[in-house]
Amino acid sequence: MMREAIEGKGICGTARRICGILLRYGLTPRKMLRKLEKFERILNDYGCTATFPTTAVVLKRYCGHLKSVIGSEKRAAAFSGGACERMGGDCVELAVHGLFHRDISTLEKEELRRELREALRIFMKSGIEPVGFRAPYLKRNENIAEVVGEMGLEYDNSEAILWEFDEIGHEIEREIERIREFYRPSDAKTCMSLPRGISPVFIPVSLPDDEILERLNLWANAGRIWSEILSRVYERGEIFVLQLHPERIEKFESALRVVLEYAKRRNPPVWVASLKDIARWWKERGNFDINVDEANGGKFNVSVNCSDAATILLKDAESHIEGERHWHGAYKSVECRDFELSERPSVGVSPRVSEEFVNFLIEEGFHVEESTAKWKYGVFFEEETSKFSALQRIESSDAQVVRIWRWPFNARCALCITGDIDALTLWDFLIRIFD
Repeated sequence: MMREAIEGKGICGTARRICGILLRYGLTPRKMLRKLEKFERILNDYGCTATFPTTAVVLKRYCGHLKSVIGSEKRAAAFSGGACERMGGDCVELAVHGLFHRDISTLEKEELRRELREALRIFMKSGIEPVGFRAPYLKRNENIAEVVGEMGLEYDNSEAILWEFDEIGHEIEREIERIREFYRPSDAKTCMSLPRGISPVFIPVSLPDDEILERLNLWANAGRIWSEILSRVYERGEIFVLQLHPERIEKFESALRVVLEYAKRRNPPVWVASLKDIARWWKERGNFDINVDEANGGKFNVSVNCSDAATILLKDAESHIEGERHWHGAYKSVECRDFELSERPSVGVSPRVSEEFVNFLIEEGFHVEESTAKWKYGVFFEEETSKFSALQRIESSDAQVVRIWRWPFNARCALCITGDIDALTLWDFLIRIFD
């Protein structure tokens, strides 16, 4: 534990962390439980849920306490027109955060299996069937990803993506480099913040989180920094997994409320959901597809195979489909799944384009046709480009396209509120030293 803390925070940061621990935790769970209750009240105020990755030994010690605070009542969803309720979102989700809070990326595969198996046993014995996993310290490797899938967990939330923020300076730049070395995050400037895969679904967690902002002494700016990240996520149509440790809820309460207020005001809406709901939606969406058939008179019959929750979009289409409405930018959303268009709504690709690139376009929800007849398509890829460039080219064209959007219920983007529970008392930290 101490080695990981020093690697991630430095000596001074570790010293500050120890002082914070002494102030935020008590000899009994009472102080921490009050913080969890406050977190829960904020979630209830906005009718949304959250995911708390929880260390199994902590759950074992305080199962009754945690269940009494987190509860099991369904919330009246305030976001996405009841989307939380329609997607099965209910009480706060507890995910697996390892057996002990230690760096499990150093473990051999068989020892890793034993630890996760024991963690799952503790969850099940506590009456909680876990759906997903987040690695302690976000330390991950291929072995962890493989074992998480073997255990039947539906998602892994251990990958990090780092977003830029305006504050700069020598000290901050030095800390950012330490963060990059410790977490090995993707860069939001070049990577999309989206789930990937199916078994499990890999969902990225966004940085900076509360711990980083406190370490940089930027906690007072957290509301602005996080809402700016959400603004970029919204514009890009991606996902913001916000990490706020419950022991800091009093310090970051206003920042969390700023983010949730921002999300609540958006139209198209922001889908605020648990990691469990995100993973299950992503798997469901992977089964959707689009069929386009050319009909007589140069018309095109479009049939979308998807659930009622799916968001079906038309870009730059001169259509008069029942139930269509403006959605965002050049897109309209439609409720019906079978309709007729006057132009081919497909993205064309040359046979020279790789299967990986074609699969990317399909995963992005487009109908893709391989062809040498470039003139038939409003947008056509003779050669593959980067993912960002491909999407920008489609967006900037005046081509008519049909698309199954990334998120359900007409939501533009997704937001997950998360926070690790790895201790409830000072004694838990002392025990962690010997785990």
